[in-house]
Amino acid sequence: MLLTALALLAAGTADCRHIGGSLRAAQFDRAVLRPGDETAIEFVYRDGPDGEKAIPQRCITSLRVKGPARLRGAQRLQVRPDAKAGEEIILSMRVGGLPYSRAVKVTGREQQVLTGSWHLIESQNCRARMPSEIRFFDNGGYDFTFPEAMVETMTSGSGSYTWDQATGALSLGGEWRGTARFENKRLVMEGVFFDSRWVPMPGEPIPPPCRIVLG
Repeated sequence: MLLTALALLAAGTADCRHIGGSLRAAQFDRAVLRPGDETAIEFVYRDGPDGEKAIPQRCITSLRVKGPARLRGAQRLQVRPDAKAGEEIILSMRVGGLPYSRAVKVTGREQQVLTGSWHLIESQNCRARMPSEIRFFDNGGYDFTFPEAMVETMTSGSGSYTWDQATGALSLGGEWRGTARFENKRLVMEGVFFDSRWVPMPGEPIPPPCRIVLG
C-alpha cells in the first residue's frame, strides 16, 4: 500500500509539473474590479485541443495577493473599499512549482472602461466584415472573433488598444483609429476596421464611417 501511495503521489507531482509548464491563467468572474468588489477566482490551464481545464487545488501553492485586496479562502478575492482607481492588485502563486502571477488595476467607482466582452447588436455603413464579439482586457489588450470562428477558445485577431474616456478617441493596435462612446449602457464604435482585406486607398472617396453598436 505504501508503494501504491508513493506511486500516486509521484504521478500527481508529474501532473502538476505538466500543468505548471502549460499556458495557465487566473480568471475573475468580474471583468472590472471596483472598490469593495468581491470576485471568485478560477484557475485554468490550456490543455492542447481539449481547451481550458481547471487546475487542481493540490497543484497551487504559495498563493498570495499584494495591493489593496485580500484573499477570502483559496478562490475568492475582495478589493478594499478604500482602494484607489489605478492601484494594482497582484495575485501570485506557484503552479506545479513554477511561478505565475496575474495583475489587475482597480477601476474607480464611477469610471467608465471598455474592459469586458461586447457582442455586436447592429452595424451601419460598414464595408468590411465586423466581428461578432470584441473583448477588451484591463492590461491594454483586446481580441475579436468573426462569426465563423464563434466556437470555444477561438479568436480571429488580437492586439493592443488605447482609449481616451474624455474624447472617446480609440486606437486599435496603433493603426486603426476611431471613437468609442457609451450610449444607454451600450458601446458605440465609429470609424474602426477589423478586416484588413478592405482598406480605403489613397484618393478613394471616403464613405461615411462604419458605426457598430455592441452590448
